[in-house]
Amino acid sequence: MVDVEWFERQRAFQARVLVDPDPELDQMWFRTTVGPSAPEPPRPLGRLGRGAMTALAGATVVGLLLLLDVPRVIAAGVAALWGGATLFVALAGPGPSRRHAGEESVALLALWPSSATAGDPPACVAPILPADRRRLGVDGAVTVVGRPRPDATFGAFADDHLVWPQGRPRRARPDDPGLGT
Repeated sequence: MVDVEWFERQRAFQARVLVDPDPELDQMWFRTTVGPSAPEPPRPLGRLGRGAMTALAGATVVGLLLLLDVPRVIAAGVAALWGGATLFVALAGPGPSRRHAGEESVALLALWPSSATAGDPPACVAPILPADRRRLGVDGAVTVVGRPRPDATFGAFADDHLVWPQGRPRRARPDDPGLGT
């Protein structure tokens, strides 16, 4: 199912809940967390790391040239050129990008079945609005309309407000917080 279909289905579900006099309700545990909605990518090497990798590659190439009995003048010229390239790689160019935690973080709503025990992975995780995170609090119990699972449509009651996911629900990942941890 593509995102457009899911959003349309979610809007239709919201409209049905708003006019339904007796919606299907369930009590679930929840936890809100602010962080990236995907695992953090591996950090790139810094300038020093890039320079060290280039120097190691240059030493390997020059050593291989000397083992193959290439004239030392040629090996020295390659070493000099590689040394310049190492300095260029180590000193020039942008360093590793620094991300600010507040810029790319997403408010996440993680929901567990009412029978969950400490350490259980969430039944599903969905991004929500930061205002909904403040309204819900950090963790506790919440009344849910619908069936929270990947690709499903649902909403959670916070006081008089219904909290709707802003993106498709997904399965739990290893970096998601467990219940009671």
